[in-house]
Amino acid sequence: PSSSTMKTLLAVVVFLTLGLQLAEGLDESFSQIIRVGKARVSCTFSLSYTSTSVDLSQSSARCSPKNKRIKSTTQTLTAPSGYVFQVTMSINKPNTKIVKAEITEVPEKETTEAPEKETTTSKEETTE
Repeated sequence: PSSSTMKTLLAVVVFLTLGLQLAEGLDESFSQIIRVGKARVSCTFSLSYTSTSVDLSQSSARCSPKNKRIKSTTQTLTAPSGYVFQVTMSINKPNTKIVKAEITEVPEKETTEAPEKETTTSKEETTE
């Protein structure tokens, strides 16, 4: 194979490897107090998700006290990773179940944004 073919194959392999890591699921467990009217329950969430969606079949929640029953509530949850979720769930009817979950905010990746801002600033100065 020619040098350009090898470079192309290498680029494809690197791209696919990076793509798989980005699409790879994250699993995260955390607790949060849920308030609905006067009812207050402590829930532990175990969420399985990618950067774009939540896998409901692999996600769960447990809430206590068990005598609190809430037919349906939509809550905003913030995970330790910085992801923010909008979760619709039923609590203790008879079990706690996540009915719907979507990612509403993805944490910004740590990047060096300073050079980009400097470039933008210098363009603005040039256009003035």
